[in-house]
Amino acid sequence: MDNEWFVRLMNEGNFSIPSVMMRSYRQLGLNDQEWMTIMHLWHLQQEGRLFPTPEEMAERMSATEEEVQTMLASFVRRGWIDIIDAADDRFMKAERYSLDPLFSRLFALISQQQKQKAEAKDEALEQELFFMFENEFGRALSPIEYETLGMWLDKDLYEPGLIKMALKEAVLSGKLSFRYIDRILFEWQKNNIQSVEQAQEHAKQFRARKKQSKPETEARKATIPFYNWLD
Repeated sequence: MDNEWFVRLMNEGNFSIPSVMMRSYRQLGLNDQEWMTIMHLWHLQQEGRLFPTPEEMAERMSATEEEVQTMLASFVRRGWIDIIDAADDRFMKAERYSLDPLFSRLFALISQQQKQKAEAKDEALEQELFFMFENEFGRALSPIEYETLGMWLDKDLYEPGLIKMALKEAVLSGKLSFRYIDRILFEWQKNNIQSVEQAQEHAKQFRARKKQSKPETEARKATIPFYNWLD
């Protein structure tokens, strides 16, 4: 979702502005009366009155005409709304209020909130990943190991789920080391494996081929066939 698309949908009335604004108008810097004035302005525009007078708006509000006029002037001065040139139904030049600046600020606020939530989620996933590694290794990770994990996430952009899957493969293979796990991740990247499901299927197919190629006696001795990612 980008800003231009969001502003267009808001202007077309495809979003419920009251529900969005009820959660955000105070963070945008609007007080209760200003918010209600914006809502009335938006609703009048949805009815086709693109440049309502303070008198028309005051008829729907407890505020006086003078108070509405003062708030509208304040909105323009503070950059919440614009007055732009438009055409009326007879294609005559006219003026109208534009709420685009307000919608752009609302979009920026929502985007920032979503970014913060995503960052918090990513941080939680990273902490869970670190805990899983320490649990499997049975010890605290070294600074270099922490750095390696961070590089997998931030530089190589491996999904946390894939890193967990690679850790599981290393445990099953009895080759629990960061070098071995790094090799698994590299092989998956080389084979364009981008999801846990693809990695599981890849490992399953390899094990099936490995099992079929072994002599019957050797197959009976093996308890857990595994993919030697370092070979």
